[in-house]
Amino acid sequence: MKIYLLTNQAGRATDIRKWFEKKNLRQAAELAVRPAQADLFIVAGGDGALLHAIRLLRKYHKPFFGINRGTSGFLLNQIGSAEELARVLKKFSSCKLIKLRLLKGRFFSGRSRRPASFYAFNDFYVKASRGNERVVGAIRGAKSFSKHIFDGDGIIIATPQGSTAYNYSAGGAILSLGAKQL
Repeated sequence: MKIYLLTNQAGRATDIRKWFEKKNLRQAAELAVRPAQADLFIVAGGDGALLHAIRLLRKYHKPFFGINRGTSGFLLNQIGSAEELARVLKKFSSCKLIKLRLLKGRFFSGRSRRPASFYAFNDFYVKASRGNERVVGAIRGAKSFSKHIFDGDGIIIATPQGSTAYNYSAGGAILSLGAKQL
């Protein structure tokens, strides 16, 4: 299996690169030089590092495996040693992958007729630029998702994996990862 490894350059993530010098990990996986060569992307850092890697590398349609070297690491795996990572990688081909979808949003501003497209792993948060302004819009999805009109000072549209982030802090519901809801 070929792995493309992304790590934060500072702090606790640098140890992961050193792990690949150990014999048992070299037997389990080989490092890829370019993202296109990889079977798997390993990201060591915090949730932000994983979100950044997804933004950069999603075009390759390969799985991501995050190793927590940040603070809370909600989206990441707790791997403590090279030996533990080697065991995980040896079993990886028989593991069930959980496919988490990105949310695509097209946004229009009052000044432009052309929409700007963005992708979100966690959520979209749209807020009026001034306290007394409103945000008015429509949410459209697949055929099974009916159109919803919103009007207020802002809106959070969260994916299931993002439902525990800002959505939860604002009083939103927590969704299971398999939920087909926003």
